[in-house]
Amino acid sequence: MSGDPAPGFFAREGAAPPRRPVHPVRLVLAGAVVVLAAVVLVPTRAELLYHLHAPPPVDLGAVAGLPPSASIPGGARVQAHAVLGNHAAEIPLWRRGSLRFGPIVVRQVMGAPLFVEYDPALHPTWGPFVEVEVDARVLSFDDAALDQARAVLVGQGMPVAREARVLVVDERPGQMQRYPMAWTGGLALAILAVRSLRGGSLRGGSVRQSALPPPATRG
Repeated sequence: MSGDPAPGFFAREGAAPPRRPVHPVRLVLAGAVVVLAAVVLVPTRAELLYHLHAPPPVDLGAVAGLPPSASIPGGARVQAHAVLGNHAAEIPLWRRGSLRFGPIVVRQVMGAPLFVEYDPALHPTWGPFVEVEVDARVLSFDDAALDQARAVLVGQGMPVAREARVLVVDERPGQMQRYPMAWTGGLALAILAVRSLRGGSLRGGSVRQSALPPPATRG
């Protein structure tokens, strides 16, 4: 009479590999990648959306004499004729909340609660009392990303009203490829960092065990 093997006598082949704790260094590095991607990218979501789609520009015409109560919504695209003033702030390295790198100039517009943000390398002739035509994205000067420029202007004796707006030139819909590229790269790095933790918690290779021989039959 042959005896049946006891339950669990044979080891299952292809059993789930045992997990092991994630090394703290890998956990810290992965977390740092995710946090860095969020800190850099999340503040630029408005720029990304503006690149992907923006309504047709609103023509403001000559903005000299524009009243402070004029409501220009943030994120709008406008065209305007302006005369630049003599108060300006320079952001030397990186303008927070964007992927714009310095030097960046934020200059007063005469006769209006407006400022123009531009790259002086692209507009070398722009300066005090120069008339300019701008096609720009509207940004509230109350935005924390412009705190540095606000502090410089206030230090020059230039009052900056809470409702003041900044016209950001050199950024137009469909021409801001650095934003989708940065978002794609940042999200890919964050996903890879998280997946590396899952992979690191498993022992390499599948665990396969050979079945033991059956017990001898009794005669």
